[in-house]
Amino acid sequence: MFSPRGRACSGAPTAFPGARAPTNEPDAKRQRMSALLPLVKSKAMTEAEFIRQAGVPRAVARQFIKNDGATMRKGPPLFLTTEEEEVLVRFIRSNSRIGRGMTRVDIRGAVGEYNDCLSAAR
Repeated sequence: MFSPRGRACSGAPTAFPGARAPTNEPDAKRQRMSALLPLVKSKAMTEAEFIRQAGVPRAVARQFIKNDGATMRKGPPLFLTTEEEEVLVRFIRSNSRIGRGMTRVDIRGAVGEYNDCLSAAR
């Protein structure tokens, strides 16, 4: 069975006559950038040389260097700690168990009140 994009349902690329074979080019570029990163950090290589040798756009290279090898940008910091989030999840689940159904609006209101209390305490 195939999806509309020509992939098998398992997500694996299918083989069609004349189709390009999948490559690991992004992995190869990432490995190349990872190998060159210590040279850039130690100032033995310029950023321009890094971009040329890695074969990536300038923005990708700068982000990679800035994040010490991470290709994705870091998301916003978490507001709740893991413990605080667990307390909130237990509250919602216990309300569900006792039959006190909560709509999305109710949950948003409870979370908003909880965040206000936490913000006041910080």
